[in-house]
Amino acid sequence: EESLHHARRISSLGMVTASIAHDFNNILQALSASLQMIRLRARRPGDVEQFSDTGLQAVDQGRQLVSHLLRSVRLDGPNVVCIDVNARLEGMRDVLLRTATESVELAFDLSAPNTIVMCEEDQLNAAVLNLLTNARDALATAGTVRISTRLVYVEDDVSLTGGNYVVLSVSDSGTGIPTDLAAKIFEPFFTTKER
Repeated sequence: EESLHHARRISSLGMVTASIAHDFNNILQALSASLQMIRLRARRPGDVEQFSDTGLQAVDQGRQLVSHLLRSVRLDGPNVVCIDVNARLEGMRDVLLRTATESVELAFDLSAPNTIVMCEEDQLNAAVLNLLTNARDALATAGTVRISTRLVYVEDDVSLTGGNYVVLSVSDSGTGIPTDLAAKIFEPFFTTKER
C-alpha cells in the first residue's frame, strides 16, 4: 500500500512537471522574442522600452507560474482572486502579440465587458498562453488566431449550476486536430513535436 501511494505521488509529480515545463517554455519563448527585438532595435529607445516591457511581463508570468507550482507542492489553498477577464487579456496583449509572431494575425473579440470571475490569475495567464502557442504552432505557415470572450446563460446542464458564465476561447484558422490524435491531447506527456 505504501509503495502504491508513493507511485501515485511520483506519477502526479510527473504530470505537474510536464504541465509546468510546457507552460514555462511558452513564457520563455515570449521573453526570448522580446529580447531579440530589443537587440534589433537598440538604436530606437521607444521600441526598446516597449519590447523590454513585454519581456518584463513574461518574467512576471513566469514568477506567477513558479509561485503556483510552489503552492501546489506545499498543498496551500488556491490563490483565487476577482479578475476582469477582458482587462486581464488586454493587460497581456503585448506578450500575446509577441508569442503569436509576425506570421500569425492575432485578433481579439472581447464581448464580455466588465465581467468579473473568481479564478487563479496565474492559471488564467498560463492557459491563454498555452492555447495561443499551440494554435500558433498548429498553423503550417500563416493564419489567424482569435481570442474571444462572451457571456452565456447556462441551464439544464448536468455538470454546471445554472447561471451566467464567461466563455473564453482561443481558435485558429488551421486545419484542426486529426481524429487519431484528438483522443490523446490530454495525456500529460503526449506531443506531436519531434524529440
